[in-house]
Amino acid sequence: MPAPYASAEKRAELVAAATQLLHEQGFHRTTLADVAGRADVPLGNVYYYFKTKDAIAEAVISAHEGALRALFASWTSKHAAPHERLRCFVRAPLDASDRVIQFGCPHGSLCQELEKLGAKARVMSAIKINDVCEDYIRRRAIRHLEKGRLVIFAAGVGSPFFTTDSGAALRAIEIGADLLLKATKVDGVYSDDPVRNPSAQRYTQLTFDKVLQDRLNVMDATAIVMCRDNRLPLRVFNLNNPGDLTRIARGEEIGTAVTFE
Repeated sequence: MPAPYASAEKRAELVAAATQLLHEQGFHRTTLADVAGRADVPLGNVYYYFKTKDAIAEAVISAHEGALRALFASWTSKHAAPHERLRCFVRAPLDASDRVIQFGCPHGSLCQELEKLGAKARVMSAIKINDVCEDYIRRRAIRHLEKGRLVIFAAGVGSPFFTTDSGAALRAIEIGADLLLKATKVDGVYSDDPVRNPSAQRYTQLTFDKVLQDRLNVMDATAIVMCRDNRLPLRVFNLNNPGDLTRIARGEEIGTAVTFE
């Protein structure tokens, strides 16, 4: 068995190598063999510390979180004013500007990860942040979709007092979507909170009117009414179940379907 300090040091080296690769290639393109190659160790050494790619990804996230906490703590100790700490946060990527230009922000983004997989993606925001993404214009969004691009809608509806549920419903209606998916922590709509009430009934299908009548906390009432009045079906599923999104796209009956009839 290696000495404890040697084990910790070797594990840290593997996590550092994995961090670089996940930033450069994304999760799906990176293998444990890639990590071994970057760290210049036999593949068996990687398996000694991490049995799966998910395990090493969790270690990368944990290490990244720890580094950010330490960074934030150092800014807090040096700068009392919030705007000064915010400036530090904005300047931080500039220290690694070459890598940011080549591989994107080290904190990652959905758009970057999709493009690492070979997809073409665009981010459109309801609030003007032109240095980061495009402004949301309905016809432009539809044009992106017609060209086979993935479109990520940001900043809700761009106004206060509207939830992200309402923003999702509005954008889905505007682009003529066939279905709105609501990802949550449970595998559908229940008659009560299944965490607090184990005997709660799960629905496989129900109507928007029943959701409103029984006050089922699927989405906020504004979003439910928008979906109902514009005849946009909704499906609620568990975000934490691997593969469920793919199965829904294939037409499988996953979670709960909410319809207007």
